[in-house]
Amino acid sequence: MKKIISIIALSLLYSIVYSQDTIKVMTYNLLNYGNYTSYCTTSNNNVSNKNEYLKTIIDYTLPDILGVVEIAPEDTYIDGFRNNVLNQNGRNYYAKTPKSNYSGSSIINMLYYDSRKMTLSFWTSLATTYRDINIYTFYFENDALENGDTVYLTCIVMHLKAGNTDTDASDRTAMAQTLMNFLNNFNENTNYLVMGDFNLYSSSEGAYQQLTNHPNANIRFYDFINKYGDWSNDAYFAPYHTQSTHTNSNCFIGGGLDDRFDFILGNINTITGAKGFKYIANSYTTLGQDGQHFNKGLLDSPTNTTVPSNVLEALYWNSDHLPIISKFIVDNTLSINDYSLPINYYMIDNKLYINFINPSNADMSIKVLDMQGRDVFTDQIPSNMQQYVLDMNNYNKGVYLIDIFNNTNFTSFKIINF
Repeated sequence: MKKIISIIALSLLYSIVYSQDTIKVMTYNLLNYGNYTSYCTTSNNNVSNKNEYLKTIIDYTLPDILGVVEIAPEDTYIDGFRNNVLNQNGRNYYAKTPKSNYSGSSIINMLYYDSRKMTLSFWTSLATTYRDINIYTFYFENDALENGDTVYLTCIVMHLKAGNTDTDASDRTAMAQTLMNFLNNFNENTNYLVMGDFNLYSSSEGAYQQLTNHPNANIRFYDFINKYGDWSNDAYFAPYHTQSTHTNSNCFIGGGLDDRFDFILGNINTITGAKGFKYIANSYTTLGQDGQHFNKGLLDSPTNTTVPSNVLEALYWNSDHLPIISKFIVDNTLSINDYSLPINYYMIDNKLYINFINPSNADMSIKVLDMQGRDVFTDQIPSNMQQYVLDMNNYNKGVYLIDIFNNTNFTSFKIINF
């Protein structure tokens, strides 16, 4: 007898409770936190003073994920930042990731996170000539965990080589290439964010091109605000400059706000929401940046009213960089039914028939995943195709997730293969 499963029956079999959470991601160059030098001293960059500034900033922002660069590698400072800054004023839920310093740097990267919302499941570090690149994969806590269903996110924190010479740019490119080679070999179709101080002067730099023009679409990164060009010392990009909060240099770099060094970039899944984690439009913010202080200090006129005055003061005195913040929706539903690609589908004799009600003018991709999240089949669907047939007879019995997507649209649903 023919086995027919309609979209209505499938919905009844797999009705779910819709669950969403908003995740705030922040990256921040702490400016030699605990790393005392001839120019950043206990007098002008004292950790005790920085802790007070940072508490003010954290109280105001309350990030769920915080990727930091320029923190000393000693546990005194790594634990101290968590205990004396993050877990203050009634908070006790911030956890830290493991540290690494294979590159032997005097400053390292760290990531801190809200342990009530996510759990670290994997981490690794890549050594480079200057600083490690740190990679952390989390899964989000939700009621679906007992069924093995959750959303995964991989966060990468890196601090690329500083300097504006050709050699410095080449070093940045090499560091970015180290990351992309690893991700390409890893070849996981998941949610990726890369954040930190990239020290880039232009979107034409090799490092930026490595990140944003990689041939592997799963790991190619995108700028959430689509601001490309020669960022350095160009007033057009004033609303996006992240350094420097100061015009005079001592511990701080001088010159005023005229460089876009700090970034949060995401891969295509974080834009489409294909893997349950989606960027919230217009949420990308340079904290404390009003666009009116090009080549000026943060506290110079005109008065900056984008944040409370105590937060503005804390930003000014703590670092010569401004933090970047982006927000994301985590969709913890067991299937993601976003019918921006209008379809209906059914199965007859273990063949899946997908009908496109309004065929897309763009080519699409179809991906079949098992319940362990492994890709078992991929194919291209030509534009304007009205029906696509997928023979499931070659697959084991069980439940499969079907993803259909292009650069702008995404649809996902589950099927049962009897």
